Amino acid sequence: MKEFNNKSGFTLIEIIVVMIIVGILAAIALPNLFSNVRKSQGTAAIQTMGNMKIAIESNIAMSSATPTANSNTTLSADGLPTSDANFNYTI
Repeated sequence: MKEFNNKSGFTLIEIIVVMIIVGILAAIALPNLFSNVRKSQGTAAIQTMGNMKIAIESNIAMSSATPTANSNTTLSADGLPTSDANFNYTI
């Protein structure tokens, strides 16, 4: 009787090479992903602040009230509160 030595599967070298390739791709892709998430959160915050500004202006026009600002609030050129590095806004 003939004995067959049919081994199938991946060698350790092949698995290590694949892991290195995946690691390199992750090192390139993840920082870009995180920076895009931060940018989108900042854009969403600015859009929300713009909507709030419109609602406040509408409320002022209807009630003839004058808003007061917190002394810690700094406004940008377009009249919106400025954010810190983490896109946190103070109202």
